[in-house]
Amino acid sequence: MNEILSDNFKQAIKDFSYLNENEYPRKAILKLIGDRYRLNKSQRTLLNRGILRKKDTVDRYQKKNQNIKNSKLLIDTYNVLLIISNYLLGRIVFISTDGFIRDAGETHGKINRDKVFMRSVEYLFEYLDAERPSEIIFYIDNPVTYSGELAEHLRECLREKKLKGDAIVVNNPDRELILQKEGIIATSDSEVMNETSCRICDLPAQVLNARFKVHLIDLGEIVSDKIPGLGRHPV
Repeated sequence: MNEILSDNFKQAIKDFSYLNENEYPRKAILKLIGDRYRLNKSQRTLLNRGILRKKDTVDRYQKKNQNIKNSKLLIDTYNVLLIISNYLLGRIVFISTDGFIRDAGETHGKINRDKVFMRSVEYLFEYLDAERPSEIIFYIDNPVTYSGELAEHLRECLREKKLKGDAIVVNNPDRELILQKEGIIATSDSEVMNETSCRICDLPAQVLNARFKVHLIDLGEIVSDKIPGLGRHPV
């Protein structure tokens, strides 16, 4: 991680955050800062996924609810499982300025049900079994390969753990989640987080902390522009 988190990159983070906060076009400043500091692909992805405006950060913090016990839980399935999988693979997983963890991976709809991915399912269900939400609904992207098989496997896991719920394959999970009016949504997708009227939770962080002592890059600490009353919270 040291080669990623160089002094050069830390300054790029601060400059990008300043320009983003002042509402310069995000795509343009990503290229400007990326080229100015000669950032690699991973560093540019961290900027793009990890630096949010204060307004979005505050809105998401106000919606955040990590207590899923006895609550209806709506899971953005691939979003959650891929973050866990990438951590297990030793890939870059980091804390964004909104306090949610994200990864720097680029899957583009190509997901293999390998041993590590299936282990992420196992760890997720260990956590869900311990917390016992009142109901769990998995939303799975239909265009992604093996989605039907994954849905059936998740239903089987629900039955084995005697957890109430279902796994459904839909064309647009983000839109389906945004339309929900009750329950806690597990996602780090910016569109869903901004538009939903439901509470949101950082489920991958909870799962990983239940199994490991995670020490991640925290972009909010690097920006060091604290929001009054918000501060930094542990993953």
